Amino acid sequence: MTRMFIKFSQSKSVPSIKILEGHTNYVYSLAWNQTSTQRASGGGDGNIKTWDTASWTCTNTFGGKGVVWSLAWHHDATHLASAHNGRK
Repeated sequence: MTRMFIKFSQSKSVPSIKILEGHTNYVYSLAWNQTSTQRASGGGDGNIKTWDTASWTCTNTFGGKGVVWSLAWHHDATHLASAHNGRK
């Protein structure tokens, strides 16, 4: 199984701030909520993962609907919208 990860850094010359692992295919979309307390990621494995930025842990995994191409948080961070190919 291929390990996929998300690397957060401030520039190419600065070491990583954090690496998040969990997806099993390429990550195509990242979204930050308005308060920067949560991140969301989606990709080729069909999963959407939400990440707590205080602990850098995965808080939820939703998936199985096809490749996730885009994510967007609602302004109050209570809803996350996704664009994906696949079934409803």
